[in-house]
Amino acid sequence: MENGVGLAIESLVAVLLVATIVYCATLNRRLSRLRADETAMRQTVTELVAATAGAERAIAALRSTVSASEETLAERLGRAEEMSTAIAGQLGASESLIARIAETARA
Repeated sequence: MENGVGLAIESLVAVLLVATIVYCATLNRRLSRLRADETAMRQTVTELVAATAGAERAIAALRSTVSASEETLAERLGRAEEMSTAIAGQLGASESLIARIAETARA
């Protein structure tokens, strides 16, 4: 009887040991995947930081370009207003000349 009880206990311990080994193997696979995911996540974060830095540089360059464009546009608008004023003056002079020519033609 004692041999039967001892054999049953040892068999139970062996089954529990096999279950523990299987569980440890499963846990090891999960931890390996987690470590691989951590590496991928670190790489993704590194790429994101690099992309953010590149975007910040691009934004700075874009702001500089916009500033230069605003200055150029303001300068061109100023010249266009001057030309518009000059053309309006010439148009007035031309209308006056046409009126005098018309008066001369009537006379």
